[in-house]
Amino acid sequence: MSFPLKNDPEQAKEFLYGYIQAIINDEEAAQSWRQLNRTVGIKLNDLGLGFTLQCSADGLAASHGYPDKPDVGLNLSSDTFHKLFTGKGNPMMEFTMGRIKTEGDMGAILKIVGALPQNIRVYQQYLSSQGLA
Repeated sequence: MSFPLKNDPEQAKEFLYGYIQAIINDEEAAQSWRQLNRTVGIKLNDLGLGFTLQCSADGLAASHGYPDKPDVGLNLSSDTFHKLFTGKGNPMMEFTMGRIKTEGDMGAILKIVGALPQNIRVYQQYLSSQGLA
């Protein structure tokens, strides 16, 4: 299962940022991130892309680039990201197989895993809205 736009890093970057904006605009999904009250970094290592989510009770904000010192960090390939967020991957299995590298607060990482269903729903809707489903 291949990440869409993988061959065009600039379009992939805009696609990912658009997905993050879709999460911010979805109350249920955004709430799952706000409750973390942490700085979360997600890096798609094969594309050289990263983004930061500033999560707090007051809101959720996103920016391009992986933070220098995230409270929680996830490093994975774009294909693993796509597999997880389409609901076709098991996060614990991907972690065990070494396809997801983590850093920081493991409790917060487990909360992210618990919020995956809301994020899968938003990702699938976003893929459809972009004509990529």
